[in-house]
Amino acid sequence: MVIGTPIKIKHAVLILPLITFSCGLGFAQNTLPEKRLREIKDTADLYYSSGNYQMVVDQCLSLQDYDLPNDIKLDLLEKKGLSYRALNDYASAIEAFQECIRLNSNEWKYHFSLASTYEKTSMNSFAIDEYKKVINLQGDKFHSYFELGKIYQEQGLNTQAIENYKQALLIKSTSALYRNLSKCYEIMHDWEMSASMLKQALSLEPSPEDNLRLAMLYYVQAKYTESIYLLLKESALHPEREDIKLHLLAAYFKKGDYEAFQDLITKLKIEYPNDAMVYFLSGFFSFLKNDTKTAYTELKKSDELADTPMLKEYSSYFVSYLEKKQ
Repeated sequence: MVIGTPIKIKHAVLILPLITFSCGLGFAQNTLPEKRLREIKDTADLYYSSGNYQMVVDQCLSLQDYDLPNDIKLDLLEKKGLSYRALNDYASAIEAFQECIRLNSNEWKYHFSLASTYEKTSMNSFAIDEYKKVINLQGDKFHSYFELGKIYQEQGLNTQAIENYKQALLIKSTSALYRNLSKCYEIMHDWEMSASMLKQALSLEPSPEDNLRLAMLYYVQAKYTESIYLLLKESALHPEREDIKLHLLAAYFKKGDYEAFQDLITKLKIEYPNDAMVYFLSGFFSFLKNDTKTAYTELKKSDELADTPMLKEYSSYFVSYLEKKQ
C-alpha cells in the first residue's frame, strides 16, 4: 500500500495539467439540458416571427459558447443570418450562412440565403456561383433561375438573362418573369417579342403601366391603331393622367389623324391652361401646317410658361425663327 500511494499521486500530477490544457483548447464546452436549449430556440423563433430581429441575434449569441445539437445549431445559425440580413448587417449574415454551409453543404436553402445576401451587396459573381449550387442541389430552381436572370439583366447581359428567364418559365409563369423578358427584348430592339412577352404579363396581372408600355411598343412598330386603342382605354380609366393623353396626341399625329389630334389639343388647353408642353405641341402642329400666325401665338405662350430648360430652348428657337419670318 505504501509503495502504491506515490504512484497514484504521480499519475494525478501528470493528468491534471493535461486536463487543464485540453480545456484551454476548447475540447470541453458548456452544456445545457436539451429541453432548456429547445426552449431558447423556440423563444428565438418567436422573436423572428414577430420581426424582432435584434432579439433573435441576442438569443443566438447567448448560446455561442454552448455545445449544441447539430439541428438546433443549424436552425439558430440560419435565423441569426436571416436576422442580420433584415438588420442590413450583410457581413455578419454572410458569415452565419457560410457557417451553415460548413456544417451541412448539401442543404440548398443555406446556399440560396447566401446567394441572395451576396446579391444585395452587389457581389454578383459569388451570388451566381451560389444560385448555381442551389440548382445543382435540386433546390428552388425557379427563384434561382429568376435571380440569375435579374443579375445578368442588370449587367446588360440580356442574352444570358433571357436564357435563365426561359428556364424559370419552364417551371412557372409569373407576370414579373414575362415583364423582365419583355424589357430584355426591348433593349435588344426586338419590339415584337417584347410586346408579346408584355401581353403575357398583362394576361396574368393587369397593369396600367404595362398597358402604357405596350402602347409605346406598338407605337415604335408603327402599329398606331393598336397603340391608340390602349391609350384611349387607359385614359378613360385614369382621366387624371396627362402623360397618357400626351402619348395619345403623338399616336394621333403619327397615324395622320389630324382631326383627332386637334380635338384633343383643344381639350387639353382647357384642362391644363398653364401647361407649356400642350401649347408647344399645338404650336408645332400649326407650324407644320404653315399656319404661322397660330403657331407663333401658341409657341409664344409655351415660351412664357416653360419650366424646363429644354422646352424653354425649343420654344424660344421657334419664336425667334417665326419673328424673323414676319
